[in-house]
Amino acid sequence: LAQIDSIRATVEQPWSFVMVNNLRPEGALYRALMAKGEKTGRPPRFGAVEHGVEIELPGSWEAARGQWNENRRRTMGKRYERLRSEHGAEFEDIRAPADVDRGLEEAFHVAEKSWQGRNNSSIASSSSSREFYRRVCKVFAERDRLNLAILRAEGKAISYHLGLADRETLYSLKWGYDTDWKAFGAGVISIGESIRAA
Repeated sequence: LAQIDSIRATVEQPWSFVMVNNLRPEGALYRALMAKGEKTGRPPRFGAVEHGVEIELPGSWEAARGQWNENRRRTMGKRYERLRSEHGAEFEDIRAPADVDRGLEEAFHVAEKSWQGRNNSSIASSSSSREFYRRVCKVFAERDRLNLAILRAEGKAISYHLGLADRETLYSLKWGYDTDWKAFGAGVISIGESIRAA
């Protein structure tokens, strides 16, 4: 918490939120955040567990779908089917080292058109960020652990999900979608298809 406060003090404007992935209710950080919230009168708000960075992979695709809420299942069903029938949507699971550069270029393009791109906080926001993700993806592709998903519609990438797979777990690093395709749940679809592929 001291580190969070010191970082927050260095920026010109106070942060409206701090996102902490994989926060566990029984953990020390969770308890410290709750205590600080009670002290300041500003209790922390927590997002949905299913958007966490660590996705446990059950034994089957149906079991994975069974863990989702109704809205996510509808997006992966009806909205995805509409996207396929009306806009020729297709999904590519990129794992081979030779395909990493091509896949990342599409992901970078999508990231620039996402809300993160507008805030200059996407994976494509700087040359150093792009280079970092290129290196990470190539290392993990060589180990057969890369899970880079590209969802395309009308021949162009509209969302991506970047994950790293390890046996029963998929670590979700980054994802984004072109905001022009928000109504179809493009980001949810690319994450869902990543889970199916994993």
